[in-house]
Amino acid sequence: MAAKGVELPTNAIIVLSLGLIVMVLFVFFSGKNVSNVDAMQAKNAFEQGCQQLKTLYQCDSTKLSQVKTSYTVDGQQKNLLEVCHIAFSDPFMSGIKCKNACLACGKKVYDGSPCEDDSDCQSPTTQGWSCDGAKKCIPASVSGSRVSVPDCRQSVNCPSSCTKGCKLDAARTGCECN
Repeated sequence: MAAKGVELPTNAIIVLSLGLIVMVLFVFFSGKNVSNVDAMQAKNAFEQGCQQLKTLYQCDSTKLSQVKTSYTVDGQQKNLLEVCHIAFSDPFMSGIKCKNACLACGKKVYDGSPCEDDSDCQSPTTQGWSCDGAKKCIPASVSGSRVSVPDCRQSVNCPSSCTKGCKLDAARTGCECN
């Protein structure tokens, strides 16, 4: 049977519509892959920048904007803090959180280390620590009062029998001689 005049244009419109939908989906998924490649390049540049942060500035979170990376956007080289924002898709990520995300630096928490919130003070050895009003990490409270943790990095706070090689013993929150 021959197709009637109205049926032919309707079929053509349906076929063209399906073709257009397939093309739109193809472009959408192609754009997603480019985005994933950019994110991967940003993460690689971030980790390379973290190595520089460790080597040049001993992982000082205030120096992220001074570390230049290999990552560029529109021909402009981005610093480590900018790359951190891109790599983690968070334009408001603080320097402290970016430094803590650096695999080269690791997350080192000590009494008085800088923080933005309580999560910056959490590590396997500092569970329950919090960020005080002065934006410094403080140890967990025991019986409702703050535990006084000696600064074992300074020999004056170590026991008189141990003036060198004093280290923080997180389990007992005190000094221990090496």
